[in-house]
Amino acid sequence: MDRKRKIDMSQETDQAQLNARRRAKFTAFVISESAALAILLPLLVLGTLRRFSDPALATSLNVLTIAAAAAVAIIPILFYALTPTIPSGGR
Repeated sequence: MDRKRKIDMSQETDQAQLNARRRAKFTAFVISESAALAILLPLLVLGTLRRFSDPALATSLNVLTIAAAAAVAIIPILFYALTPTIPSGGR
């Protein structure tokens, strides 16, 4: 009976660690996605509301906007598609 209790406590500890890892991963995802959006949105507003007479400035703004949009699209893939999902032990 004591052995079964130790196994149950071990599984609970593993589940708690897994939940903490998932929570930390989600928090990092939200922070990085928010940062990418915080860069993208002002670039979009600036690019659509202003006309720039300098072509180099307009081109650099377009490149930065596309790079920020690509980052917003790639971040979820990096966080959830490329990292392995650890299956839960209990069914």
